[in-house]
Amino acid sequence: VEKDDVRGITVDVVATAYDIPLPDAGAQTVLMTEVLEHLERPADAVAESFRLLEPGGHLIATTPMFWPIHDARDFYRYTPGGLRYLCETAGYEVVELRPLGGLWSTVAIEISYGLDKYRRPWSQAAVDATCRSLQWAATRWERVDNQPKFSWNHLIVARRPA
Repeated sequence: VEKDDVRGITVDVVATAYDIPLPDAGAQTVLMTEVLEHLERPADAVAESFRLLEPGGHLIATTPMFWPIHDARDFYRYTPGGLRYLCETAGYEVVELRPLGGLWSTVAIEISYGLDKYRRPWSQAAVDATCRSLQWAATRWERVDNQPKFSWNHLIVARRPA
């Protein structure tokens, strides 16, 4: 199915994450970045990604753990154990599962989102500078005191067995 949007960009396939009209085992990689938390049936989407991958193919996914609620379709947050369970239940072998940050970057990001409501034409520069400074300091401090159990996000790389 091809559809053109208003900017002339061609979309090859329009589908849900649960039933993608592509052949079995035809893909080498499936990328789901910040997707699973927006799906009513995330296990079904992970199973569909498994169907699409050729043996030895990889699923790469990121999901939030600590993140502000941001729309009506914001359903889930994922622990490392939850991500592992979703992938292994679908038949995947987990290659890598790691936090993307720790306590200090999570706190800096959450404070930055909290400060967002104070952005006005007269205060935007100060708010932006505060957020940048907090996030800069947090990433440096995590090199000294890394506490990954408070990660705001996680990355999983899983392989369909050969």
